[in-house]
Amino acid sequence: MFVTLFYGVLDARDRSLTFVNAGHNPPLVCRGADASFEELAATGIAFGAVPDATYAAGTALFEEGDVLVLYTDGITEAENAAEGLYGEDRLREAIAANRAGPAARIADTILESVHEFTGSAPQSDDITLVVVRSE
Repeated sequence: MFVTLFYGVLDARDRSLTFVNAGHNPPLVCRGADASFEELAATGIAFGAVPDATYAAGTALFEEGDVLVLYTDGITEAENAAEGLYGEDRLREAIAANRAGPAARIADTILESVHEFTGSAPQSDDITLVVVRSE
């Protein structure tokens, strides 16, 4: 058995995030200045998939107004009645369009967008979402 895992330590003093991403969906960083995106790529394979696997640490630096979004595939793989997927493009659009707002509002907007897309289709996977906005 294995599990994907993202673990991070956020230092608010220097606006840095030190992280390990063990095969999890890459968190997205939306830059407040220009709405460009950066993915926090995997630094190792899924935890438990290979005995004695090693994991490197990554670092991300944030400027004022940058937004960090951590999410599970229940968001990007949410299906509508026609079995279309919500996808990463819609997620990025929702983040970019709302990046100037507070983190809670960005999260609410993403979830509203997912529910609007899926309509009456049943939820098929867990949905976990964490949004952090640099001030």
